[in-house]
Amino acid sequence: MRVLFSVAYPLSWAAGGFSVQIRKTKVALEGLGVEVDWVDYGSRDVQRADIVHYWGAPTDLTMWRSGRSHSMRHVVSFLPPGGMSKPRLPDYAKRAVRTALFRSLGAIRLFGRMGIGFETADAFILLNRAEAEYCSFYYKWGQACSYVIPNGVDDAFLVDDVSCEALNALFYPSYICPRKNQLEIARLAKQLKIPVVFAGGDQGEFPEYFARFKAELDGEYAVWLGEVSDRKRLASLYAGARGTFLASDFDNQPLILLESLAVGTPVMATDLPSHRAFFGERIQYCPSAKSRGFSKRLIAFDALCRAGLRQEMVVHGWSDIARQVLDVYKAIMDKPANA
Repeated sequence: MRVLFSVAYPLSWAAGGFSVQIRKTKVALEGLGVEVDWVDYGSRDVQRADIVHYWGAPTDLTMWRSGRSHSMRHVVSFLPPGGMSKPRLPDYAKRAVRTALFRSLGAIRLFGRMGIGFETADAFILLNRAEAEYCSFYYKWGQACSYVIPNGVDDAFLVDDVSCEALNALFYPSYICPRKNQLEIARLAKQLKIPVVFAGGDQGEFPEYFARFKAELDGEYAVWLGEVSDRKRLASLYAGARGTFLASDFDNQPLILLESLAVGTPVMATDLPSHRAFFGERIQYCPSAKSRGFSKRLIAFDALCRAGLRQEMVVHGWSDIARQVLDVYKAIMDKPANA
């Protein structure tokens, strides 16, 4: 089987979970014998494959049509917008506008905008059931074509003998950006005298925010390790932390939560539909770090971790995830392509 990966730039290449998901899935599929290559939009030659897997909303109508004319199947892995974490009422208005535009201008002129034009994909892969339900509501994607496949983790987080780098602190590993709220958390950590160790690189997109974050570091209650690219060391940091938490404004299925759970360290995440749908009641929840109630939840989580909080959840490696993706590929290859 030959598969082409089409990547929506720049979202899919930015540092973060979506980029990791794409690259790790590619390597794991190749390990299962699938030939995987990137779509070369700069080439004039027609690339042939059995399946085109779009990561992010497809925007190239020519590629979409070419794939259909050469009997290629289309798979879409799409990150729903942060708006899915907000009240649903505004989306009714947006959906009405989307429907009106579709009827007046048609799918061709609006391909890839607001999800118009790729409802005819053969399969949609979402990270959790909340995303699948949202896309069915907003984009009108068929439930029968929607598959829920979570993220995986590297093997370094699944071994029995993970080394432990004692932190004596809570752990917050994520690249530095405003929606992740490291600045607010660093200030609060000093105020509450709850040590928090940050790990994650600077993407260069928010230099002012990054500078303000660094200015808040005190080396005692707000400590930054920089970017930790070595996966074995990252696993040892999770293992040595009291607990891991993420208090971002919105997220889909953060890898850091899965990685921490894999080594047995408890986690707390922003109370979002995407998190609730996947983790259920197995983890702790909090509001965004920008919310007034966050400080109480941070104090409570730290106390629970000190008291020996334990959480149990099965976490899969990327090879297992790739097998689920391959099952989707096989299923759609056995059916006629959507029109």
